[in-house]
Amino acid sequence: LPAILDSLEFLSEEIKEGIVEIYTLLAEQDQDKALKQLSKLMRKGYGTVFDYAIANELHANIFMTRNEPFEALDAVNLATMAYEGPQGDRRYFLTNDALELALKRKFLLAMSVRQNQLAWNTYEELNNKFEVAEDDPIHEQASQVKALLDSPEPLQLITKIVDNQWTYHPVRRIFTITNVDGKVSEIEARCERRNLELKYQENVDWTLPDSLGDCELDFKGRDGTQFVVYEFSE
Repeated sequence: LPAILDSLEFLSEEIKEGIVEIYTLLAEQDQDKALKQLSKLMRKGYGTVFDYAIANELHANIFMTRNEPFEALDAVNLATMAYEGPQGDRRYFLTNDALELALKRKFLLAMSVRQNQLAWNTYEELNNKFEVAEDDPIHEQASQVKALLDSPEPLQLITKIVDNQWTYHPVRRIFTITNVDGKVSEIEARCERRNLELKYQENVDWTLPDSLGDCELDFKGRDGTQFVVYEFSE
């Protein structure tokens, strides 16, 4: 939060007063009211993309305080969005101080729900952008994440459908889902060469042939559904 407060001068007038009010509510430990106020503020729209990034970073902070890691991860993903500059460089909407904290938050959230590839990608992004102190515990945590990714053992991650869909870039080409708490209706594989619609069935392993190229998976179902994804090397 201090990084957000340091960024107030960059906020548009349309949102600045609301952000200060929400910070005050958080300082008073009133997360419920802060979340309601922030949702109301976000529905009004934003003056700038920086407004949007800061609002989502604050959203992530509130969700973490409420112990809602999946919602927090979705919010911090939006807060750390970037675009390609004229020279091919990666540019972010957050100021550097806020961005460094947001990337660390994103890493910890991804690791906490075992979304290890996202955690590792975020760690690399953090190191490419900032000089992280050698004694920062994030380095040891990241080495544990990398060891899991490099292992031939099945990868396990936990997730939750928010707004009726959860999108995932698979690490391996064979996967299944288990422990469904709610309802998963279908899985859409959006691949470079062809799209596939997979009807959800229990105890089924799906394989994405190499011939499809790179794929993203859209898991569709009832909002709030939680499940576990297993990915296999062979």
